[in-house]
Amino acid sequence: CRDRSDWAAIRKEIVKLLEDDRYVDSAYAGATPGPLFVRLAWHSAGTFCAHTGTGGSGGATMRFEPELSWGANAGLQYAQELLEPIKKQFPGASYSDIWIYAAIVAIEEMGGPRIPFTPGRVDKAGGAECPVWQGETHKDGRLPSADMGAPEQTA
Repeated sequence: CRDRSDWAAIRKEIVKLLEDDRYVDSAYAGATPGPLFVRLAWHSAGTFCAHTGTGGSGGATMRFEPELSWGANAGLQYAQELLEPIKKQFPGASYSDIWIYAAIVAIEEMGGPRIPFTPGRVDKAGGAECPVWQGETHKDGRLPSADMGAPEQTA
């Protein structure tokens, strides 16, 4: 099934989010959600396991438990919520593609290089398809925890 989403129109919607003055980030005044979108894509892709072939940027399993609650993903639900209206407006585009594309658009709009994009990622249906890890970090995937070991100090 070939993706027929209007990626130029989706880009315009992402740019509107990046330019929206109502966005507030405690990091600094005038912040945009661009870095948040990059982090969403990074954490989505960072779940890939070469050994098992599971995880990665396809699937958008971070929408579901247990992955949604992994410490490393703290705050990323906000990025998902910001992008949800775009998903509703363009239902043929997968969450997976929208997340990756939002990061690409953000990087380009923040002055970074042009990054090629190829749609076609397929979303997973539920939390049972979240990546499963074994070993020391199995509770929170492979990424370092956003709380840096001090959850009481994490906003």
